[in-house]
Amino acid sequence: MPTPRASLPVKSLSWGEKYTLSSIAVCHLRRLHRPFCQRRKMDMSEAFGKAVRQTRKERGVQQEAVGPSQSYISEVERGLKTPSLVKAQEIADALGVDLVTLIARAVLLQNPGMTPALLIAQLQRELGAK
Repeated sequence: MPTPRASLPVKSLSWGEKYTLSSIAVCHLRRLHRPFCQRRKMDMSEAFGKAVRQTRKERGVQQEAVGPSQSYISEVERGLKTPSLVKAQEIADALGVDLVTLIARAVLLQNPGMTPALLIAQLQRELGAK
């Protein structure tokens, strides 16, 4: 027997009738509405994974060539696994980029309003560079 879905009340419509939507429908509607309202900030695992995927695809590298296994890299790219610094360095080496490049790309993905120039300026200030 299927489990009953939780329903959430919705405001009255024009005839004063009350309607309910399943929690799945509400979640879907919120996802559709997200571009028009405040978006959640992407966490670093998700951003790093997207940075790995973008870099890998740009360079034409297969997942199998990047890490210990295709499934591990797939999980990293989807933000389901967070590699250690050692593993992250191995991934960067396999992609032919510096680890800092992957991290910078992840930070830019996390902060859509930030540009590479702004990030570099921030790093220069924080590192005390002139």
